[in-house]
Amino acid sequence: AKASMEAGTRANQWPVNRNSNQQFQLLPASSDVISTTTTTTTTTTASKNPATTPSAPVSPEECAVFPTGIFYHITNILTNEALRTSGNGWGTPIIQRPITSEADDNWELQEAGNDGYYHVVNEKTGLVLHVDDTSDVVQWGFSGTELRDNWCFRPVKEGWYTIVAEHSGQAIEVKSGASAGGETGFIQSPVTGVESQMFRLTVVSDES
Repeated sequence: AKASMEAGTRANQWPVNRNSNQQFQLLPASSDVISTTTTTTTTTTASKNPATTPSAPVSPEECAVFPTGIFYHITNILTNEALRTSGNGWGTPIIQRPITSEADDNWELQEAGNDGYYHVVNEKTGLVLHVDDTSDVVQWGFSGTELRDNWCFRPVKEGWYTIVAEHSGQAIEVKSGASAGGETGFIQSPVTGVESQMFRLTVVSDES
């Protein structure tokens, strides 16, 4: 069959025959083109393996600074429910529930060594927020070198933040954008600014 020269023609796989329509030239693109292509590729492939497919990185200057050495409740704006552990072991999913007086709800921020990033440590288990290989947000043992344990709290509006993983540039989000509680879990997703990605931090009072 005669090769088509029209724009929009589909590319097919074919046995190698060394014809000119099987020969391609690779040219360097400008930095702007590379940046645009990378962003597009990330958006397209993130659903396949978002745990390892990075979005645009977050610079330390974009991260909010919080006092360390105290405990916080981390509450979603959409559900008004807080992050908590669903168990004690490594790999246990993080879920949302109404705030209680239990230590499962309490999280301490510890500086991760990279400006603006924190480890988020649960008071009850001593384990940290972590992204697993399926992009679920779980608790895991602290390694000191794993970027999946490092989080930036990026302001989105007064008092509210997206929580962005350093290794991927993606944000913690309520699964399926659920507006109701019911122990819904969390995943990481490309930052979109939706309310299921917005959280506030409130200091755990002495009475909690």
